[in-house]
Amino acid sequence: MESANLQGIVAFVHAVEAGSFTGAGARLHVTKSAVGKSIAQLEQRLGVRLLNRTTRSLSPTSEGLSYYEACVRALAEIEAARSLLASRKQVPSGRLRVDLPLAFGRRCVAPLLFDIPKNSRT
Repeated sequence: MESANLQGIVAFVHAVEAGSFTGAGARLHVTKSAVGKSIAQLEQRLGVRLLNRTTRSLSPTSEGLSYYEACVRALAEIEAARSLLASRKQVPSGRLRVDLPLAFGRRCVAPLLFDIPKNSRT
């Protein structure tokens, strides 16, 4: 999926939640016209009207409401996947291999390794 498609979806979700293009723009740190244009392009790609627009209000159509609910679930899944990867970056795992001079290993490292109880070595 192109990032422009995802941006349109994010703009749409924020617009529904905020109830306006202005509110969505404030959340996304873009202009209300950028939000409106992004959603118009999304509607054109999908071939369906997602929002009823008047000068004073913004509300989802029945198709828009169904699409909104699906988008919220999809964005939550994407965020969960991103969080999963982020948590894996924070905790080192796997085997560590250390190369060092033989004399240093015998004099400094080996005595430390032999002091570790056998059941905690892996």
